[in-house]
Amino acid sequence: PAMVESKTSFEKLELDQIAALVEKAGDPGFYRGKGGVLIHEGVCHFSHGVSAANIPLSDDLVTKLGDSIAGNLKHLSSSVQEYAIKAFRSFCSAYVSKLSIELQVEQTSAKYIRHILEERNSLLCQGYTLALGSTPANVLVINRSAVFDCLKRNALVQTNGGASSAIETR
Repeated sequence: PAMVESKTSFEKLELDQIAALVEKAGDPGFYRGKGGVLIHEGVCHFSHGVSAANIPLSDDLVTKLGDSIAGNLKHLSSSVQEYAIKAFRSFCSAYVSKLSIELQVEQTSAKYIRHILEERNSLLCQGYTLALGSTPANVLVINRSAVFDCLKRNALVQTNGGASSAIETR
């Protein structure tokens, strides 16, 4: 927003450097041995900043940015999940909203419904559930039946060797 107000834009070299960082952040190996929670939070802040500034990215880099955010949603730290949700909202506003409504559904609610239903550990679903709740309303309305079914199914207590039945995970 500040760049728009000041009528400033990025130079090609700056855009290339940002694209290189997005590329690195999309690699799961990037996080190993680099400070744990702090690097995950930093990547989420970076993802939010790139999205909030609506930096032009190739389709491949937009996909990698979305995958990086999704990876951070699965982190067990609630602070990482909160930063990832902030990045997810900005990402949806900047990049997902430009897609057809069918692709918006596929890249947001349908994607996180799949993750929630496939993941057996309820703790690892918390970030995905937050993302589902942060999905733009126009997308949720279209996919509301699947969203409600997913949330109801995920809220059931599983006692047959499935995920934890702890109340904090539902």
